[in-house]
Amino acid sequence: MLGNGFHHMSVNGSLYPTKTKSRRQRWEVKPSEMAENTLNPIRAIVDGMKLTPNPEKPMISLSIGDPTVFGNLPTDDAVLQALKDAIDSQKYNGYAPSVGESLIN
Repeated sequence: MLGNGFHHMSVNGSLYPTKTKSRRQRWEVKPSEMAENTLNPIRAIVDGMKLTPNPEKPMISLSIGDPTVFGNLPTDDAVLQALKDAIDSQKYNGYAPSVGESLIN
């Protein structure tokens, strides 16, 4: 190993300099005064809410913003079939024209 963070690696009998893997330095980043004084109004409202779930209704998780993940918004069978038909047709395996597709016939 050389003193500059490089060592030599042998490839087919030739030596090549390569960087050594270093441990990541942990940074201690302090927030700016502006960040310290920033208020997120949505977070303030949500944090202040005292909600009790209704045991008569199932909870729908929308925390990640994708309602399909938990099965709350399943894709319609007609849409799935149209996608399958498009794939099976082999007509749409390349790029669309660079000028775009016309929706008007």
